[in-house]
Amino acid sequence: MSETILMDNVIGSVDTCKPENVQTVPVTGCNGATLGRHLARRLVEIGVTDVFSVSGDFNLTLLDHLVAEPGLDLISCCNELNAGYAADGYARSRGVGACVVTFTVGGLSVINAIAGSIGCSVGATLGYAQAKPEKRVFAFVGDGSFQVTAQEISTVLRTNQKNIIFIVNNGGYTIEVEIHDGPYNVIKNWDYTGFVDAIHNGEGKCWTAKVRTLIESSRPFVLFL
Repeated sequence: MSETILMDNVIGSVDTCKPENVQTVPVTGCNGATLGRHLARRLVEIGVTDVFSVSGDFNLTLLDHLVAEPGLDLISCCNELNAGYAADGYARSRGVGACVVTFTVGGLSVINAIAGSIGCSVGATLGYAQAKPEKRVFAFVGDGSFQVTAQEISTVLRTNQKNIIFIVNNGGYTIEVEIHDGPYNVIKNWDYTGFVDAIHNGEGKCWTAKVRTLIESSRPFVLFL
């Protein structure tokens, strides 16, 4: 005697465990108000005009509300870590900053944006400059720190900021060398002007240059605007 067993091959299928005759009720208050709309309006009321974000499956509806709010600009960042640094830099100017990421992976990434940690300079420059568009922000970034969050230069260029950024190219994580030296503190030497020019891609306004010093002529400073 043989028996054939048919099984649902959809793992975790919502349809297989959904109760019958259950209607979905949208979470709204009076006059069609939603939590997303309320948050967007409150951000404007406390002085936030720019929100740094990385889109994810579970924050897209909230991002729609932020985009729809007349007093807000949504600044899409390359990753959650940079969004956190940007919000930190923004808050240093305005007193409050905001970033929106998805939960779990996004949230675990953004909590690494601790003020002053390696990699903060590029994102913080983005945030501070966005908060003070009338000013020209100067930033001095080590090559090790720059390599952690370098892709956010894309957002700096996209938002037409007029920053001046110096990359101090000393060939590694120099602060770590002072604490405890080892081969793990050495990093690859990039063509930093070529990197920025590749992101720039001939669009907008950007200028790069290498500046060598008499002391360390083999590893130049890199300047780009």
